Amino acid sequence: MVKAPVAGKVKTRLIPVLGEEGAALLAKQLLEHTLAQVLKSDAVAALCMEPEPFHADWLDVDPDLIKKFEQAPQAGYDLGDRLKSAYQLSAERFGSTVFVGMDCPELNGDLINKAIEKLSEVDVVITPSTDGGYVLIGMRGHYPELFDQISWSTDQVMRQTLVQAQDLGLKVHLFAALTDIDEPSDLVHLPKNLR
Repeated sequence: MVKAPVAGKVKTRLIPVLGEEGAALLAKQLLEHTLAQVLKSDAVAALCMEPEPFHADWLDVDPDLIKKFEQAPQAGYDLGDRLKSAYQLSAERFGSTVFVGMDCPELNGDLINKAIEKLSEVDVVITPSTDGGYVLIGMRGHYPELFDQISWSTDQVMRQTLVQAQDLGLKVHLFAALTDIDEPSDLVHLPKNLR
């Protein structure tokens, strides 16, 4: 799930510190970092894009990187709807699906591979983020209900997701929490190459 790094539309909580252009540049760097890490994994990867593929807003993103992925537009009103729509497309082709966010410089191909491997043993894998959300969520089987009744972009996302999984009787494996870069206080966690 990717959003074009357009000034004023991304990383808005960081604009007071970085400005619109600085926040967009950081979003672009995190996006390209994450895509490079996904390519290091064994995953068959696709981008669900907002706006749609080939829109002018994507011109600033490394085209050689983008073209290595299957591409599809996002569909749905909120993040939950968009995740369910992408999940439906993936579930039709593959037995397992792993979603990764674009805000975590600690995410790497090895973690994605571990998530894929762990899905042979459990129904759901999650890498929590320290802000109460998650960096990665993977599912074996078809459980779109995991994305229902979630207060997206709050510190309740992880807790509510675990409640949904428990209600569905799913076996969940949690990896160690990682840090998303969303708030000014998170900037201390940026690696030097992204500062």
